[in-house]
Amino acid sequence: MDRATLQQIAPSIIAQVRQKAAGDFRWFVFNVFSESFTTFVGGQYIEDVCTHLIDNKFTMDVTGRNHFKSTRLYADVMWRLLSEKDVGWEGWYFSYSHELAAYHIAKIKEFIKENIYFTGIIDHKLTAESVLQYSWDGSTKMTLRPAGLLSFKRGIHADHIYVDDPLSDPENKLVPTSIYKINNVLKQQLLPMINKGGTCRIVGTVQTPEDFYFDKTMQQTFHFWITPAIVDEPKGIALWPEWMSFDELVARREQQGERIFNPEYMASAVYAENSYISRQELVPLCTEENLPIRNHSELNDSIVTGGFDVGKKVHPSHLALFKKVIHYNIEKDTEEVEYFQILSLWMDNWDYGKQVEKINQVIEYFNVQELLFDNTRSELESFMENGKLSHRAKPVVMSAKNQEKYAASFGALVDKKKIHFINESRNINQIVAMTSDLQAMTSAEGHGDSFWSSALGTFEAKNKRPNILVI
Repeated sequence: MDRATLQQIAPSIIAQVRQKAAGDFRWFVFNVFSESFTTFVGGQYIEDVCTHLIDNKFTMDVTGRNHFKSTRLYADVMWRLLSEKDVGWEGWYFSYSHELAAYHIAKIKEFIKENIYFTGIIDHKLTAESVLQYSWDGSTKMTLRPAGLLSFKRGIHADHIYVDDPLSDPENKLVPTSIYKINNVLKQQLLPMINKGGTCRIVGTVQTPEDFYFDKTMQQTFHFWITPAIVDEPKGIALWPEWMSFDELVARREQQGERIFNPEYMASAVYAENSYISRQELVPLCTEENLPIRNHSELNDSIVTGGFDVGKKVHPSHLALFKKVIHYNIEKDTEEVEYFQILSLWMDNWDYGKQVEKINQVIEYFNVQELLFDNTRSELESFMENGKLSHRAKPVVMSAKNQEKYAASFGALVDKKKIHFINESRNINQIVAMTSDLQAMTSAEGHGDSFWSSALGTFEAKNKRPNILVI
């Protein structure tokens, strides 16, 4: 409905719309908040954002640029101007700097001014663009103030706290010392600010493995939601296709390069370097169709190899299995090895006993000839000594020299397109998370775990010549 038509509607009807919106955040976003935009783009992703905010008072979100990131905070603020108009409330809007926080509040005030359903609301800070204070009756006030995370005064208490891209400085990439200071503020001082029954919303971008997003205490309190703009690369699925299609995202990545695109759109760490194996190399090798093995009964006498990356307390373990095929060319008297992934198994927060039990089951079920695992920290040493780990699981020490050796062998298979992967986003993401200097940034999904499990599972030097497929 256009603005001219809305202005002709009786005030009582507008009041009915406000009342309905105040009791239903999702309805508010699609029918009231949308009126602040010339064109509002919805879709399943926006539905999911609404559900996420409805179901959780404490949210911590990492998502792509221009993917309803700050805008979800704007919507939450405006909804509370309707839903809590009779009780009043106080809130704070934090960003990296006071100026950035003030900018966001000014944007919210613009949205309110443009929205027909907020006609009649009283602006008590009409000349102050960076401070929001409204009421509907002239006395029950709702206030939102800006603050920079490194400069605000301690002792703040509020009903609603909003934190918008706290680790992002538009002028410079933050130095680690600044990041650690902000981490400490959010981990140690944020929760005591929130009044009982209040809410806290955080949106932002990942910077380092030490970011507060990965702090276990924060994750126990906040619902952590990470949503890359590309959901499934091989299938061409975008997070919010109504707004930004898969093809448009790929075009932006080609224009910007992965180092810029990944932090901005794929919710990956800003401090990551170039990938050891690029996404462009990996994705064409991923398939859910025509894998030689989808069930253990199809293995027959095939060679099956595996790799297992043992996680630390904060990192998952990952097990990868591959069918190994040798193609022998009689005329040229040459052979080439090709690997097909048949299993990608993540073990998040599993104790070592449970991991060993699963390894033994997998080895038996798939008749795995050999499974290499990282024994650098000797996590599974006692299980080997007590005979509880299958003898077909072989320990290796991941020294710097060995890491280079396994990575080079893995990289050569990718270069020659002689390896194929199950199409699993997490599997792909953690392979490309490994940098050219064999370092991986921690994320919500892992720490490059599937890179090492795949490298170990396909290491060329460890298997005897298997049955040969003659071509």
